[in-house]
Amino acid sequence: MTHLHRDVTITRPPDEVFASLTDFDQRARWEAGVLAARQSPTGAVRPGTKVFKTRREFGRRVVYTVALTEYRPERRRYTERIIDGLLRGTTVTWSVSTLGRLAQVRVEVELHLAGLSKPLAPWLIWRTRAELARSLQGLKDALERQAETSVPAMGTDQPAAEGAVSRERRPVAVLRRVRRAYPAAEPHRKLKAAASTAGRNRPQSQERRKNHATHP
Repeated sequence: MTHLHRDVTITRPPDEVFASLTDFDQRARWEAGVLAARQSPTGAVRPGTKVFKTRREFGRRVVYTVALTEYRPERRRYTERIIDGLLRGTTVTWSVSTLGRLAQVRVEVELHLAGLSKPLAPWLIWRTRAELARSLQGLKDALERQAETSVPAMGTDQPAAEGAVSRERRPVAVLRRVRRAYPAAEPHRKLKAAASTAGRNRPQSQERRKNHATHP
């Protein structure tokens, strides 16, 4: 037996993480090397529940079976045993614990290598260790990304309070009140027109003063 283990911290509630771990039909979303997965029988998970996983082994698709030998939702823990394929007899235990407001996921593997798998032991150990790391990172990314996309953007889909003026409309509303209070002033237009007129008249006034000084 070869023992492997790995941990990851996920910024999601522990119960939500455990629910995702035991949603076996969605396992291919994050478990490394798994192309498809199907739970049998469907419905509530219990000891004896089987999961059929499709993988690609040596260039071809292979379906292998795991069976739950332990299921303790109150402790957020379960163990599955591989019952066919190269790793037949291998057990994998998943557990989720609380770490402050976060969830810590631990996976422990008792790798059983016998028969045809024994000559491949170094490669199988290396592959299993790499897939554990990728699977945990995939689970973390999937859950945290899902949480980000489910939170509405600030200010969207939020109706404004009755009688309130939104931030976007506030400057427009103020300008309208000023124009209603001083309809004849139109300060912006007046100032702009005055500046334009002064710019046109300034060269003429300077020319007249120059001519007056030359021809008194």
